[in-house]
Amino acid sequence: MSATLATRSDAAEAINNDTLHESLADIYEDRVVIRLIQFSVIWAVVAMTAGVYLSAELPWPTIDFWQFWL
Repeated sequence: MSATLATRSDAAEAINNDTLHESLADIYEDRVVIRLIQFSVIWAVVAMTAGVYLSAELPWPTIDFWQFWL
């Protein structure tokens, strides 16, 4: 049973092993997460800008920039 247990030196060697880091880089897809974060930030800016514009129309209804559809 002791043969199946790894020692601390084996664990440290596995952590420092370059092949371990390379294999972890193959597992995780960071590009998807980065794109989702970028899109959520863009979505937040657009939504807040629309919210500020719509709430500003309550006290100032003449800020429609002479467009009847705004």
